[in-house]
Amino acid sequence: MRIYVLVVDDDENIRISLRGLLENAGYHVGEARDAESAKEILGSGDFAVVVTDIILPRGNGLSLLKFAKEASSHRQVILITDAPSIETASEAVRLGASDYLVKPIGKEQFLLSQAKAVDARGLTPEREVEDTTSEFNPKQLENLLQKSENRLKEVQKMAQLGSWEWNLRQNIVLWSDEMYSIYGFPKGSPPNRGAIRELVVPEDRNIFDGAFQNRTKGEV
Repeated sequence: MRIYVLVVDDDENIRISLRGLLENAGYHVGEARDAESAKEILGSGDFAVVVTDIILPRGNGLSLLKFAKEASSHRQVILITDAPSIETASEAVRLGASDYLVKPIGKEQFLLSQAKAVDARGLTPEREVEDTTSEFNPKQLENLLQKSENRLKEVQKMAQLGSWEWNLRQNIVLWSDEMYSIYGFPKGSPPNRGAIRELVVPEDRNIFDGAFQNRTKGEV
């Protein structure tokens, strides 16, 4: 399956470096050097993942993140920056970023983040992403994944925002620690569909039911 990734950065060397990693992993890569150009490209192509710097000419990565998610809620966006801050990290989480990486970005960290973004879409590139990380032993990969998860937990705690996943095929619900705190459910016991439906305001529950039925049929 062809999976298209858009790399957005005004530094040509970074674009070339990330493009090389992605193409070696089996992805098809597009490039943009500013936010407005990236928006034009996203409007004309089916990009599953966007990797973008936060500081960009003609806009910024956060506005591009918002645009990309509004255009396609299933699209995954990875933000990268050499000037991290609590404010930008919190906003990234709020807007639905897949990950928030700080430059300089290591090869293994970047490929792991990309693999997680693609996995969230349920896609597989023409060349398996796992092949690109075969040089790392299972313990190293486990440590990298744990660091990534810890970073996300810390950002969510600071922003008082949570995240959740619902695997409809297996009917498995995963909630982040912050979600339990926000909604008052016992930690470690994510709610079932009925309990989640109760969180939706009454006037929107028909919309919730319709979206759930369409998603289970694979129509959304």
